[in-house]
Parts: sequence; structure tokens; C-alpha cells
Amino acid sequence: MKEREIYDNRPKGATHIQYQRYYWKHKDGESFEWNSQYSKWESSFGEPEDYANFRSLADIKRILYLEDLAKMIVDGESAEPSVIPYMFHSWLNKAKELLKG
Repeated sequence: MKEREIYDNRPKGATHIQYQRYYWKHKDGESFEWNSQYSKWESSFGEPEDYANFRSLADIKRILYLEDLAKMIVDGESAEPSVIPYMFHSWLNKAKELLKG
């Protein structure tokens, strides 16, 4: 699954994904795994086995934002020269938002 699919298909409250298909919610020191068959969160007894295969959905969201910004810049290359300065300000504002957050 690509980052966009992972992020767009996440269940409400998910914070991480494991092995590109298992969604997890870590909250207040507890872990919950998404049961896709019943569409609900289930308590996880104990810790997940392998944190090395976890990815943060917040990190994935940031990657998607950067990809969108890069695409805007590349697409701007073919824009009318007179509008490029305005596009630059749009890109700059988006980059500033990213650095704030």
C-alpha cells in the first residue's frame, strides 16, 4: 500500500500502521489494534511484537504534504511566467506552515 492509501484508509483514531496493513491506536499508555472484520478497536494485551515495523501516521501525513508541495512546484514550471511570482508566494506560505507544525 502506498502512503496515500494508508493515510486515506486509516480508521478514526489510528496513530500507527504495522506491516503496511494493521492499524494501531496508542493512547494514554495503552495499545489498541483495529479489527477490520468488525470495524472496531480491540485492546491489545501486552506490547506489539515488533516496533521496527511500525510507521507513524503523523509522519506519513507529513510526507504526503511534502509530496503535494513538490508536485505544485514541479507543475509550476510549465506555468505562465507572469503568474510564477504569485505561485512562489503560495509555495512559500505552505512551506512556512509545514515548519510551524
